[in-house]
Amino acid sequence: MKDKNIVLIVTCFSSFLIPFTSSSINIALPSIGKDFGVDSFFLGWITTSYILATAVFLLPFGKIGDIYGRKRVFLYGIIIFAIASFLSIIPSPPYFFLSFRIIHAIGSAIIFSNGIAMLSSFFKEDRGKALGINVSFTYIGLSTGPLIGGFLTSYFGWRSIFFLMILICIIIILLLGNFKYEFSHNYEKFDYFGSLLFATFIISLIYGISVIGSITGIMLAIFSLLIFLVFTLYESRIEKPLIKPSIFKRNFVFIFSNLTALIHYSATYSLTFFMSLYLQNIKNFSASNAGLILISQSVVQALFSPIAGKASDKIDAKIIASFGIGLTGIGVFLLSLCIRNNYSIFAIIATLSLIGFGFAFFSSPNTNAIMGSVESREYGVASATLATMRVVGQSASMGIAISLTKSNQFLDAMEKALIISAILCLFGIFTSIVRGRNNYK
Repeated sequence: MKDKNIVLIVTCFSSFLIPFTSSSINIALPSIGKDFGVDSFFLGWITTSYILATAVFLLPFGKIGDIYGRKRVFLYGIIIFAIASFLSIIPSPPYFFLSFRIIHAIGSAIIFSNGIAMLSSFFKEDRGKALGINVSFTYIGLSTGPLIGGFLTSYFGWRSIFFLMILICIIIILLLGNFKYEFSHNYEKFDYFGSLLFATFIISLIYGISVIGSITGIMLAIFSLLIFLVFTLYESRIEKPLIKPSIFKRNFVFIFSNLTALIHYSATYSLTFFMSLYLQNIKNFSASNAGLILISQSVVQALFSPIAGKASDKIDAKIIASFGIGLTGIGVFLLSLCIRNNYSIFAIIATLSLIGFGFAFFSSPNTNAIMGSVESREYGVASATLATMRVVGQSASMGIAISLTKSNQFLDAMEKALIISAILCLFGIFTSIVRGRNNYK
């Protein structure tokens, strides 16, 4: 098998694995709670700790991959993920399981930050097409996770989900064993103190977002801003920083593409949260039927992502990505009208499909623009920065959702959240258009 094909298959498997893990574990949380005898607060920390740990380790491991070799570091990530999956199968106290989820997160961060970098290193002329195929596997993982996870949990118990994860990890390891090429550029000193500052910034920011609207949230937001300023000053004064300031210097494609990604995830991540509750609690659909309705968005995303990615190899990515986030905004606004006027379920499926279409035409072209805006030796950091924007955006989206549900009736909160999302997408069109053209290809 050609090295190019191995890289594509391996990264597609890994892009399926991580979102599949998250979505399948989420559907199994009630069963996990019953087995451990824990409340919803503890179950919430199973998800929150995973998000926090992933965000903290993304950028450091992206840099480590750039220094010591992306394939080697990526392989370590798969092994760590497999070990965490094996440990999760063994009966243990609930806090042990929580620690295993943090180990899972470390493996996920390594895989996330180096997978796209590996793909971008091997695919130059047709990078957009490769990224589109890769993104489609992400959406397949997201959409099949609840279905497969629910089936395995119902018939074999929630721990059976981790057997499937181990199997996928073994397949990836075997494929990598036939791949001899290494993605490394130079060995240099790793910035440990910068990584500590970055971790402090991310933890305070994400936790602050989770308690947005409270005094604690405001104080943490101010603290995270101060830490970010210290981090920026420190990085600009050392010889081998965690992230080189030059990657931002006059690189408007990199800056605005990442900003647009942050806006897009802030606008859209809570949609699944709201729609799941709306379909089950308001429309009285079963969990399985609600899942089937929500899959309509993921199916469209999976089908059209490769097409959008391939198009971004020939057409300026900012045009396609701007079109995509615009469609997402229109879809979200129409969804708010569906909720307000109690339209039929077919109208909801149509708007979800439109949102999926917008997602497809935004995600892979935007990723292509980011990876094409930096030199190849910085692919790991660039990929990790984008992944960090995704996690922070997801946290912000849920922070907005939770704050609205606390002070409003559910339907009012949902309508307000959708309007805010549509406005964010409108702002995202602007940040996408002004990004300029790539410095590198």
